Amino acid sequence: KTQQAADSAAVALASRGEAGGAVDAGLKPEDAPSAVAQPSPSQSSAPEAQAALAPDMQGESAPELSFERSMWGRLEALWAQRIEPSQKVMEQFAQVLKSRAELERKYGESLRSMAAEVKVDPEAGSVQAAVDAAMVNFRNRGEQSIELAEQVDQDIVVSLEAVIKQHRDVSQRIFTDVQLLTKYCQDKHNAHEKLARRYSARCLEAELAAQECLQGVTVRTADRLKMAQKVTQLSKQARTAEHEYYASIDQANMAQALYDKHMPLVLATLQDLEEKRGKCIKDCLMKLAVYETSWLRNLQYDIEAVVKVAESADVCKDLQEFLQAHTAAAVERRLPQPPLVPRAFWLCGRQPQPHMRLSPMARQQLEAHSFIRRMWEDEVGPVMHILLAEDAAASAPEDCRERTEQLRQGLGDARRRAALCLALRSEVLAREPPPGAADVDLARGAVVSQA
Repeated sequence: KTQQAADSAAVALASRGEAGGAVDAGLKPEDAPSAVAQPSPSQSSAPEAQAALAPDMQGESAPELSFERSMWGRLEALWAQRIEPSQKVMEQFAQVLKSRAELERKYGESLRSMAAEVKVDPEAGSVQAAVDAAMVNFRNRGEQSIELAEQVDQDIVVSLEAVIKQHRDVSQRIFTDVQLLTKYCQDKHNAHEKLARRYSARCLEAELAAQECLQGVTVRTADRLKMAQKVTQLSKQARTAEHEYYASIDQANMAQALYDKHMPLVLATLQDLEEKRGKCIKDCLMKLAVYETSWLRNLQYDIEAVVKVAESADVCKDLQEFLQAHTAAAVERRLPQPPLVPRAFWLCGRQPQPHMRLSPMARQQLEAHSFIRRMWEDEVGPVMHILLAEDAAASAPEDCRERTEQLRQGLGDARRRAALCLALRSEVLAREPPPGAADVDLARGAVVSQA
């Protein structure tokens, strides 16, 4: 089971090379026995590795350093001092750029809203034109800030987050698989050392028992037979321990060969990931510099336009043009005003406002008066005039029977009763005598139909 776990870890390690640019070199099951016959690379290639690391004494340039040459056997230090800090810097950089884009977006929206609040007519004068140019500058700056935020957010932050996610997943899987492979190799070496001590103890015990049996010439035959049986048993145990010891050597060599075969791929993949992270950050910084330079150039152009308009503003000229436009009206208004004279007290007070806001009660009364006057003029007044006219026809009551019946049915409404009273009053006042005549002398009877 341990051998199968190591093989699966080796295959997973080899597949990680595809994400980091390394060559896929997965371990096949039929390749494992060949590692038994190979000597331990840690023993055979140690002098060669030291010779490769040392600079050439004959004046040739030293080979290019790499993780494989400089960090072999120091994966944990490499991870803690280089891989994790690099990933953290990239994540912090992406977070800062995201916050910067959000701030630029809020800043641009605020500038645009503030510029929209100022309403200036640029045709009113050079000063107003300068203020309008400043507002246009604010609006353009806000739009440019929003554009900068979109460029940073869509072009830089998105690519950074994609690289961060991919490298985080790949690095975590590599670290897990390397831990599994290292543990497998360490377990095989520990088992080899344990079996070596056991093999040594069994052989030493069997050797001592054999020497004791050979030296026991004077011992009784039965005792020597028991000693010989014990020596035989110990020899079998030593033989079994020897087989296990040789098998542990093969397994330890296989594990070490597997480790030495895949660690170069792991280190090369980590170095490739590290280089890609650095290049990605560099490219993002260059893009940010380009976007900010463009934003700054546009801002400089707008400021120069505002400065040009502000310098051309002539306050005195604007004032003279305004005064010239209003000179004729001012001459007309400079005519002599009549002197003040005393007025009555009711004219000196505060005049009522033409458009006063009515209370609900006053509004209701006004509507009632309007309804009464309309009823008087349109319905009740004409009927009363026909009935009470001096030259009324004899058939007038019969002709107005239907309208009179409608009026009688509506007298339950106070407004209709008030309209009837107004109609009767108007008819009576219409028959008043002329000025100077006696009312009793001119009075005469009037017949009112009971219909």
